[in-house]
Amino acid sequence: MKTTTISRMRERFVGLFVPAIVLLGIAAHSFGADTISSNSPLETSWMTYAGGKYARIYQSQSDALAGNSVSTFIPTGRVQHGGQTNPAYAGIQSIRVSSNYVYVQSSALANHTMGPWYFDATKTNLFVNWPSKQDMLARFPRVPSTNGTANQKRTALGATALWVDGTIIHNQLDAFYWNGVNGDTNVGSVFVQSWQRNARYAEGLTFDPDGAHQPFTGEHHHHISPQGLRHDLGDHVDYDPVTHTYSESTNAPQHSPILGWAFDGYPIYGPYGFSVTNDLNSPVRRMVSGYVFRDGSFGTTNLNVTGRTTYPQWALDIGKPTTNNGPPVNASYPLGWYVQDFDHLADRAGYVQGVDFDLDRYNGRTCRTPEFPNGTYAYFVAISADGTPAFPYVIGLQYHGWRNGGDYGNPASIGFTSVETPNVTNYLGGANAPMSMRSPAWSNAAGGTITLTWVSAEGGRYQIEAADNLTTNTSWTVPTNNIPGAALQTSRTLGAPVPKRFYQVRTTAFDTYDAVSTP
Repeated sequence: MKTTTISRMRERFVGLFVPAIVLLGIAAHSFGADTISSNSPLETSWMTYAGGKYARIYQSQSDALAGNSVSTFIPTGRVQHGGQTNPAYAGIQSIRVSSNYVYVQSSALANHTMGPWYFDATKTNLFVNWPSKQDMLARFPRVPSTNGTANQKRTALGATALWVDGTIIHNQLDAFYWNGVNGDTNVGSVFVQSWQRNARYAEGLTFDPDGAHQPFTGEHHHHISPQGLRHDLGDHVDYDPVTHTYSESTNAPQHSPILGWAFDGYPIYGPYGFSVTNDLNSPVRRMVSGYVFRDGSFGTTNLNVTGRTTYPQWALDIGKPTTNNGPPVNASYPLGWYVQDFDHLADRAGYVQGVDFDLDRYNGRTCRTPEFPNGTYAYFVAISADGTPAFPYVIGLQYHGWRNGGDYGNPASIGFTSVETPNVTNYLGGANAPMSMRSPAWSNAAGGTITLTWVSAEGGRYQIEAADNLTTNTSWTVPTNNIPGAALQTSRTLGAPVPKRFYQVRTTAFDTYDAVSTP
């Protein structure tokens, strides 16, 4: 915990001279001649401006409608798992760069207020899990490669990518599959089964308005479009605080920003891109998924008639088993309940990418984007014309590239076993977020006042110090101390009875919080 960080300010006002210098104690940055940072989008697109903010949730719909959020929440009643006894900082906690990788440390808790979660659309039956801080360390290759084997390109259960606010992306699966006889089960491995359950259909009622939920481990994650993040980044999403709902904007869209990064090192954009792949001046429109229901349209097999007795070509090509017929399409197992209920138009005669659809089997395309004007492969979040999630939602059942990144906490399936060194720290968040001062505000009212504003971390305790000169033997007085830090920035107004005065703000302590712990 840092206790000696000092931030001083220097500004000239009429009749007042207020110095300002920034001195950071224990280094919050390691910039210098050894910095390897290339300022690539993989290093610069992460949401770091909210690094000193506590993660918060709405515990119920009534709380959400009233705007009553909490940073500590202990399971009780119907809620049995997850929770935060102490606050945890939201989002990105550090970004480190090595020769081959970018490492992102995160609490996996969103910057916007999360929740509430229910089992039912009427929001009367609370979901049993709350989010909790994760010790997340994700690795992303700085140079993506498509040379991996089929297994190395497969998405897995658990984290498959990370949004730029440090929250986790899962694939389409919820670990359940058709048992071949009388129902769905999660016994054994879902990847050696024929009909794998689609989380959006089977678990969608448990998603919060942002489109996220968590299992009993508290690992907050998305299977679909992250509405809260898109709203935060201005990606054509409106928020209605009266109903606590998100919706697609009716305005003309701009090109979506980078929303996340896949573990193969390719970016994930929101749903809107240039209509012509290689033309940065072409109109922006919604990217159309290549996946369609197997309902007889577009030349697909009509599973409503034939039953689940055949498999889509994409599933056969990536080695999905064909051992069992699935259940009939009915109210209990509607079309879309399993991922094999979708076909891809590239496998249907007469349909062309770029004309009839935009996104390939992996849910991406090679194109130019604002961040990659010379071109890149990129994934796009898939939504339908009405704004609802469209299969495969974020990334297909396989990555476009080799999964050379991953989650350090899960090396057996999708992670890695060591951290490459040396690492250069490009950013620290949470209690270690860099402290800096805004320009002071001077007022002649009431005999003269000075308002000091500084970038702060929530839960921090700050002390303002003042002096009439600045030398090696400066004697500082303390006009005010034990100032609780607000999220993002804190302000205090002081009297200014002398024509020249120096001020500095010192971090003295932090309230107890739940820190992220990773290598």
